[in-house]
Amino acid sequence: MDCVLRPVSHGWNCEAVLVYTIGLNGYIDRYDDYVRSQHEYAKRNGYAYLVVTEPSWKYGASEASWLKIAVMNDALADGYDRVAYIDCDAEVLPFAPPIDSVFGIDSRGDVFMARGHSGRFNAGVIFVRNSLLSRRFFEAIWNNIGTPLDPADDVGWGENGHVIQAARRMGCVTEMPSSWNNTAWPPSRSEFIRHHTGQLQNAEENQTAQAGTIVGPSVRSKPTADRLTTRPEDSALLIQRTHLLAAEYSPRVPIPQRR
Repeated sequence: MDCVLRPVSHGWNCEAVLVYTIGLNGYIDRYDDYVRSQHEYAKRNGYAYLVVTEPSWKYGASEASWLKIAVMNDALADGYDRVAYIDCDAEVLPFAPPIDSVFGIDSRGDVFMARGHSGRFNAGVIFVRNSLLSRRFFEAIWNNIGTPLDPADDVGWGENGHVIQAARRMGCVTEMPSSWNNTAWPPSRSEFIRHHTGQLQNAEENQTAQAGTIVGPSVRSKPTADRLTTRPEDSALLIQRTHLLAAEYSPRVPIPQRR
């Protein structure tokens, strides 16, 4: 997938915007239709687009789930004004408006996420305004790899529990409408991003099984997550391997382009 390097213009102001996803370990092929929808969305709005695809099958799902945080930190450090992360299994619908509509919810907001079916923030779609607060937020999450979580924040594996915990402790996340990260069944006509996970994925799989049809891209089972335990040695291994992945992922974040 090629990167789109055109900036988006806002009248007198020209901002560099990056949309990205993580496509390691077969995700780029499994969810190619959804990745294409993200790319088209970025192209329509003049945003740079990045799909991280390498190294594939070298690191497990636990490490790969943390890579979104590393790329976010890189994009903010490189000077993108706004950054949008979208999970590989999330489909951007053709009528989704520019991300300005999200930032317009709260002119002082820096990090925007929707809540999932558990009532907690779902890190499958994240919109970020580059600021000191947002940079501190994602740096704090990254620095907590492998640390124990409060039970109320734990989701079992990956980075999402740490995102939930940081949001609760730092209080800097603005809730955006679920239309930007819909995981509910049946799908809503007002949704902009349909995230094929959780309730939505389960319902689609059941519907397909009952109909006896061939499983399409929206209902294929995800690659199994190698859920590391919470033993100290596993936490140390996760930290080590996640940092190695962050140092060698490719393609790297493109340089922001401005007119």
